[in-house]
Amino acid sequence: MQENRNTLVAITLSILVLILWTVFYEKPKIEAYQRQQIAEQEQEVKLKKSQIKSSKGVISNKKVTSISDKNQKFLSRDEAIGKNIKKRITINNGHLKGSIALRGARFDDLELIGYKETLDKNSEDVKLLSPIDSLDHYFIDFHFLSSKYDLELPNSKTLWQSNSNSLTPESPVTLSWTNNNNILFQIKISIDQDYMFDIEKLVKNNSAKDISIASFGRVSRNLKVEGMNNFILHEGPIAVSNKLLDEVPYSDLKDDGDHEFNSNSGWLGITDKYWLTAMIPDYNLSFTGKFSYHKTAKKEIYNSEFITDEFEVISGDVITFDHHFFAGAKVLSLLDSYKEEMGIDSFDKAVDFGWYYFLTKPFFFILTIFNDILKNYGLAILAITLLVKLAMFPLAHKSFTAIGRMKKFQPRIMEIRERNKDNKVETNRQIMELYKREGVNPAAGCLPMIIQIPVFFSLYKVLFVTIDMRHAPFYGWINDLSVADPTSIFNLFGLLPFSVDGFFLQIGIWPILMGLTMVLQQKLSPAPGDPLQAKMMKFLPFILIFVFATFPAGLLIYWTFSNVLSIMQQYYITKKLN
Repeated sequence: MQENRNTLVAITLSILVLILWTVFYEKPKIEAYQRQQIAEQEQEVKLKKSQIKSSKGVISNKKVTSISDKNQKFLSRDEAIGKNIKKRITINNGHLKGSIALRGARFDDLELIGYKETLDKNSEDVKLLSPIDSLDHYFIDFHFLSSKYDLELPNSKTLWQSNSNSLTPESPVTLSWTNNNNILFQIKISIDQDYMFDIEKLVKNNSAKDISIASFGRVSRNLKVEGMNNFILHEGPIAVSNKLLDEVPYSDLKDDGDHEFNSNSGWLGITDKYWLTAMIPDYNLSFTGKFSYHKTAKKEIYNSEFITDEFEVISGDVITFDHHFFAGAKVLSLLDSYKEEMGIDSFDKAVDFGWYYFLTKPFFFILTIFNDILKNYGLAILAITLLVKLAMFPLAHKSFTAIGRMKKFQPRIMEIRERNKDNKVETNRQIMELYKREGVNPAAGCLPMIIQIPVFFSLYKVLFVTIDMRHAPFYGWINDLSVADPTSIFNLFGLLPFSVDGFFLQIGIWPILMGLTMVLQQKLSPAPGDPLQAKMMKFLPFILIFVFATFPAGLLIYWTFSNVLSIMQQYYITKKLN
């Protein structure tokens, strides 16, 4: 019995160590990152002419440099957009709204319709992209590059001409610019009903000379990331190249320098917890991808960029490139549909389900099915908890039966311990003989808990990384299942006029309910024979109240309801045995 209790304690403590690591080490870093995201921005970025070698492929030695911003006066986002409002093309498809800057053909103004910054009813929509001279620039642009330095190319200062002032799913927009040698450059922009843009680039060589052209795309973001080291999910540069997922944390890029790769297919960009900007280069072309970081006086800029092979365009000929880019919310069903319909390799991997993707993703789909039926993710969590309990009912019934029978043996076990208190070997031998004689497996009580561990962590991952859980309400005071219970015992659960932030202070109602159900469950179970283990198990529920206080409320609802079902089953079996 003692050995099995040791096993149980070891498992429990292992789980506890992982939880404590997340809460004490990782979560403070995440919160620090969120606090340290500052308003920074960049002056105009110059794209140096690239040196491109063409030998069955292209290797780019291009560099992105910046003029010093030491004395630069930064504008607010609205000011940066408004100063050139007449030189912009509006965007609206029902899910996205914003504009495209004709200066540089830059996508630098996008808001996500329906996704609010906060739960406040007056909260503004999430602002995804911002202009280069705003406080925190985040933009996407597509240009042309050439190894021939005498070729005049459009750049970030080029003012493009448009055939329309509005981009909608029904009305694409074509941007045009002609250089001094009568070479025509065009960018045809289309948008679907969701978050996907189609970028058709064309070069018509009307000059008397042959030229060489490569296509270039970039996602650029100004961001401070000190202290960010997210254990739970990846945020930062991301790519799928040659069908392999490539994730580079901001901190690694900052410390280790540029990250380059060659690919014949795939996509690349920058991912957040819930949002994604991703470029999909022309499917028919190989490309060189690069993640880069550079710092100026007031900026820390992270770029995700690609360059295609370079092609010769003879006089009078035309060359085209067909790229796409995604800018929006990481809705898994939508990413899956793009993956299937457009053939985008592993596009669903933008949602970071982690190493246990094969388990976590199906778990999420089951949860969404219940939500479709019950119209509430909190109820869906309760339903999936019940489903798990029903699936494990035979095993749990056997386990609780064994626990109930062992409880009846406690006086006999105590007698054996008292009789052989100076001989632990003999004590254990006699106890095991008792179990064998009575047909009881002392390890049976551990199995249900062990089996539930994958379910627990799958739910934890789903609650943390999926946008479906963001701002998903339950009932009562729970208005967001993906964050901690907002109530606190220290302000009398909201009755006192002050808020409580901090790990040891924010103890809400659901953490307390979870702890109480654990205490009740312990009351129905036989106490460990070892006094030290008994004390540890007795205090474990109170420790876990503090540990789980800042965990997503949805996870606590699952754990509490699971405990309630276990108590009901254990109580029934105990009564039956008596």
